[in-house]
Amino acid sequence: MLRFNIISEEPFVVHGLKITPLPVWHGQGYRSLGFRFGNVCYIRDECNQDGHISFSNQARKSFRSQ
Repeated sequence: MLRFNIISEEPFVVHGLKITPLPVWHGQGYRSLGFRFGNVCYIRDECNQDGHISFSNQARKSFRSQ
């Protein structure tokens, strides 16, 4: 059975690993989340180059703040 969870944009911990959500625009009016965990950033997809640039900038800021 598929179970959906709403994830806030606040960092959270899973099995001792800090997960930092990074918002990414995915089309007009729809925002999805990428994630930073450890030294890795993950994003499933994004719809345009501006979204990719925005995500990259967010990820860079996240790494600098650690």
